[in-house]
Amino acid sequence: MKRIEDMTSDMTQQMKLTDMTIGNVMNGGVKAAARVVLMLLILVAGVGEMWAQTDYSGTYYLRNTQTNNQNYYLVPAVGGYYNNNEATPYLTTFKTAQDMNSMWRLVKVNVDGTDYYRIIHNSTGLYVTANGTVVGQSGNDAARLRMHLEAFNTPTDATLFLITEPSGGKVAIRPKDTSYFVDDKCWWDMGNGNKDNYWNNNWEGALGLWNGLSSPAYNWILESTLPTCAMPVISYNSTDLTFSISYPISEDGASIHYTTDGTEPTADSPVYNDTPLAEGAVGMVRAIAVKEGYVNSAVADFFSPSHAVLFKTTDAPNQSYYMIAPLDDSYLSITTSNVPNARMGWLLELAERSGDIDYYYFKNQATEQYLYCNSGTNNGDALRMKPLNEDGTEPERYKFRLWRTGDYYNIVPQKYAYLPAKDLDNCLRKRDASDNVNPIGLYKDADNPLSRWQFIPVTKCLTHCEHG
Repeated sequence: MKRIEDMTSDMTQQMKLTDMTIGNVMNGGVKAAARVVLMLLILVAGVGEMWAQTDYSGTYYLRNTQTNNQNYYLVPAVGGYYNNNEATPYLTTFKTAQDMNSMWRLVKVNVDGTDYYRIIHNSTGLYVTANGTVVGQSGNDAARLRMHLEAFNTPTDATLFLITEPSGGKVAIRPKDTSYFVDDKCWWDMGNGNKDNYWNNNWEGALGLWNGLSSPAYNWILESTLPTCAMPVISYNSTDLTFSISYPISEDGASIHYTTDGTEPTADSPVYNDTPLAEGAVGMVRAIAVKEGYVNSAVADFFSPSHAVLFKTTDAPNQSYYMIAPLDDSYLSITTSNVPNARMGWLLELAERSGDIDYYYFKNQATEQYLYCNSGTNNGDALRMKPLNEDGTEPERYKFRLWRTGDYYNIVPQKYAYLPAKDLDNCLRKRDASDNVNPIGLYKDADNPLSRWQFIPVTKCLTHCEHG
């Protein structure tokens, strides 16, 4: 697509050619008329070109083509922050499958006849944003680290990007605002290529700006996906012990399907009809939104605070390795008991709802104290038990998020949860496979079976259990 000023320059050149071509055979009014006709033809052709812009609106996986035949998709980075602000993470590419964390919405915004796009992380609603100045960086590092995610009530021009096609089927992307360019470094580029993890070290593996269009690092493939339903919102009424489910987008046409037995809901599960649901035997409601032509939403889980649950590690499926609270102020640990003990029972109380993310208090059924994140290290002092909101403690140290993947959960303390999307940092993890009684610590190891916890609902009260 040509800019208006480029079109004007082209018209001037065409007029000069016209004068040279017809100057010897036409004079006066005839010559002037010919010039007017040619000008109109050029203008119409230019306007036609201007309006023939490709519409990239939609939901996509953004795959980088620097590494052939490997799936490196744009995702939020872990551990690197714009101006050290945890709410504005950088971006990177990760060798991953197409999933919710690698899905992006492109929303077209026309400015003065040119189509720009806002690129929005589908799971979190955060906008890809061009940085102003990168604090603490200089030279190439400052040029590369110029993209992050940020929340906006009213998005600014820093969230607008131009998309072009330098080669068939591949696109290049740059910010609208040229003030973000350093020299001619203006195109999206992966610093030193794609990396195999979510972590970015300085500028390496981080999405930034660089010059030229010849390198595959500047080329992206927009892999189409169907739009995804928003996740339902589940609420609990502690007075009558019922659950209610709502859909965050009014008049969207999606139906809500739910289960109350702990199983994963599908499109064949019962449809919620706005009537509050009584607690089931396991004290858990799960729900999805379904709509024709859309991908089903992620599963919303909600736990009743009146039902105990057990958390069992998944590294040894045939062994009984359960999370257990101490009797005193010592560390959280693992028990190998096959007989349920009340200190193995946990009551999950909703502590905070942030968008579609729920944080819970973990109250132990036997001690009635709460799980507390003492530090971000992986030693025995990382997790302790304390009275809720003890004087002088930070409230976020008591709040934990359950991130569900398949049939297991990662447990992430809010104090060290860096991203609204899946966080690979500081998950509760059994110390090692052979150490079955030592402390549970915090590790940057979410995909390790030692960090995966199976959720096991139990009855309202473990009356047959030993207390103490």
